[in-house]
Amino acid sequence: MDSVALTAGLSAGTSGAGATARRAEAFAGWRLAGPAVALLTLLILLPTIGVLALSLTDFELGYDGIRFVGLDNYLELLEDRTFLISLGNTLIYTLIVTPLSVLLGLGAAFAGLAALVHLGIFLLESALWSRPAVHRLFGVRRAEDAALIRPMAYNQGFYNLFLAIGAVAGLVLGAGPLREGGTVLTLFALLCMLFAAVVLLASRPALARAALVQGGPPLLGLVFLVLALPG
Repeated sequence: MDSVALTAGLSAGTSGAGATARRAEAFAGWRLAGPAVALLTLLILLPTIGVLALSLTDFELGYDGIRFVGLDNYLELLEDRTFLISLGNTLIYTLIVTPLSVLLGLGAAFAGLAALVHLGIFLLESALWSRPAVHRLFGVRRAEDAALIRPMAYNQGFYNLFLAIGAVAGLVLGAGPLREGGTVLTLFALLCMLFAAVVLLASRPALARAALVQGGPPLLGLVFLVLALPG
């Protein structure tokens, strides 16, 4: 009986400790999110509710009195020709600029990712090639073979470095006054990366995963950047 009671007491204590830990974890989550929730409420939610409420009245700044008018203000706007023209222009601008901005941002992001991948390949081939774990990634198992291939790998690594530099330089130039030249440079660098990945896949199907890592980001960058080009 004593052992049974002891076991039950331990189980109850463990359950109680677990419940306390869960409550503490939940409280910690609310404590971390609380400031953000408070700021969103004070700066966005409450002002939005206030503006919507005022829009249903005849309130005007500097005038005394306030009267509920319902949807009259919105009906008046819909009869205003200037407002309707402005609304149409805003919709057209939003439908054109927003998708292009998203596509351009995605293209730049994947171009940057492609540059990082090729910078990593440069480090593997030109700086870390002699390490067994590195040259085995490229299908070279024996240290003797790795030593023979090392000069070629060292040279090839710099090709990847220059492609990465080209992609980044194109992005930087494209964000400035040389937008067209920067875009062309970025597209050229991404095309070279993609074609190199295709050659790798065609010549060494066993390295399909490496070809995907090497060619995936530049392919996506090309697609998004081309779609974002002005017609």
